[in-house]
Amino acid sequence: MCLLGFDIVRRIQKDQSEWGTSSWLLVMVRADMYREKPFVLRRQDLDITVLPTKNLTELRTIPNSKLHRGKANFMGDKSAMNTLWSHSEVPIKAISENRNDQMGKHLEAVIKQLDDALEMEVPDSEEKVTNNSTGWTCIDVQLMIQNLLARLVGKIIVGKPACRSPEWMDLAEHFTEGSVTVSIIMRLAPKWMHPLLTEVIPQRQRLRKRHQGIFNITDPCVARHEEVKSKIKQGLEAEEEDNIVAWIEFLIENAFISDNAR
Repeated sequence: MCLLGFDIVRRIQKDQSEWGTSSWLLVMVRADMYREKPFVLRRQDLDITVLPTKNLTELRTIPNSKLHRGKANFMGDKSAMNTLWSHSEVPIKAISENRNDQMGKHLEAVIKQLDDALEMEVPDSEEKVTNNSTGWTCIDVQLMIQNLLARLVGKIIVGKPACRSPEWMDLAEHFTEGSVTVSIIMRLAPKWMHPLLTEVIPQRQRLRKRHQGIFNITDPCVARHEEVKSKIKQGLEAEEEDNIVAWIEFLIENAFISDNAR
């Protein structure tokens, strides 16, 4: 009995250690082995149960109180930054409620922002020809496309002028990259090591600094939202910004009003 228990523990530890070096191979081998049956992938921070596609319909009926995207995403990282975007369903709900019959309007706004972004990110060929004897200039196509996408996505998320600010461009370029890097590192270590790793990993320090800088972007958005609300209460004409931050504010306010009305 003791030998059996020791063998089980050894296999679990082996699976956990292999996750960091060959996770893709573990997934392929287990999927081929179990076919249409559930199987478990063991990691250092927590285990993952993989279900076959035939269970998708059943999973869609499970309420968020039992199967929550944010909680599942950060369940293994106990030291993760608890944010509205990562741990809440509010942004997804806000987007779902505002996308119906609005795609044409949003597309028009994005196209207008694209024209402005092209002027800022794409070099003027005529100007380069006059300043360069060969008529050619070197550009980083990947960086150019990345900056264009950052400005377009920013128009939908935070609106103008925030989508053009240096703070937003830095956040759009590095925040996701830092989040993924930190997530991979943390998931290679047991949960009891997470508080220590949080303080020593350089990527986590940079991520925390950028997270604090988010308020420099969102605070003006919130201030403009409150200003519009004040004007509407006074009977003045005011146009609310049409971006995800504003949608979230309206959703939270309406939920708060509904709770108080009960």
